[in-house]
Amino acid sequence: MAGGLAATALLILAAQAISGNCPPSSGNIYLTQNGNCFSNGSYFLDNMSLDQPLSCILPDSTLNDGEWFTPTGPNDCSANPIRCIEQSSPANLSLYFLQYNYLPPADDGWFRCCLPDNCSNPSTKVIFAYIY
Repeated sequence: MAGGLAATALLILAAQAISGNCPPSSGNIYLTQNGNCFSNGSYFLDNMSLDQPLSCILPDSTLNDGEWFTPTGPNDCSANPIRCIEQSSPANLSLYFLQYNYLPPADDGWFRCCLPDNCSNPSTKVIFAYIY
């Protein structure tokens, strides 16, 4: 029990917002939620963290065919439980839960956001978030 609690505390700390580089001045892709920025590879508890959209933003770009890619494949932004909000400029894809505020356990894992194009384009920018 104590080991599980310590691991959970460590993961929650890993998802703490970072400051000072939001948005990054270099034009790199970044994650934001409720005005806070998060580093590549941040962890999010689905039932605690994603009651508000998690946005993936690429400054100075226009959305062509960006996508959130889940552990099970490309996300269908119109399907439950995960929905998306798209913004053309700057390229922005926001991920949120419509009904349940949690993922089925089979969908827990690494999510990647690819902007401004889809994840199959080798020149697209990519950022990762672990959602469980």
